[in-house]
Amino acid sequence: MSKTTERIEEERQHSKGQVFLFVIFIPTLFSIALIYTILTVADINITEKIKTASGHIPFVASSKEEKNVEEQAVQKSKEIKQLEQALQEKNEKVHNLMDTVNEKEMAVEQLQVQVQQLKEQLKEAEANKQEQEIKMQEVVNTYEKMTPKKAALILSELEADKAVLLLEKLKTDQRTAILEKMEPAVAARYTVLLSEKVSEEVE
Repeated sequence: MSKTTERIEEERQHSKGQVFLFVIFIPTLFSIALIYTILTVADINITEKIKTASGHIPFVASSKEEKNVEEQAVQKSKEIKQLEQALQEKNEKVHNLMDTVNEKEMAVEQLQVQVQQLKEQLKEAEANKQEQEIKMQEVVNTYEKMTPKKAALILSELEADKAVLLLEKLKTDQRTAILEKMEPAVAARYTVLLSEKVSEEVE
């Protein structure tokens, strides 16, 4: 009796399994395959639809959002590093330009100092020249008041360049009178020097 009951129970379990397999699983699988085939023939992207549908599932959607956030964070981090590097390069260029500008300003200041010094030296030279001309004119006036003979004696004792300079400043008639009172050799030498000086001034 017990064996019969066990056999009946086993047959029932096999019957349930067969019913599930033939009545539920196989028809469902066939239906899914048929629907997939029909939709594929109808040019509907089943894979994309499944992905879209899965995006609305809370867990799947949140996982994708977290992944997107992480990717965006990585991208933003790269962009920030690139911007920081670009900013550093710009700052270095600005610093170099500032150094160049400072060097140029220092060079300009030095040139301005040199120009000012040259102006002062020129002004001083002009003042000295005017003073020398005044003194020379005073000496010339002294020689003009002398007699030609006395002037000739004094000029003959001076250095040639100084004597020629004084003779050049005198009026033509006074210079002629003085040269006439000099010894011929001295007068001839001074006359040659005067001619050479006139030629140099003309050139």
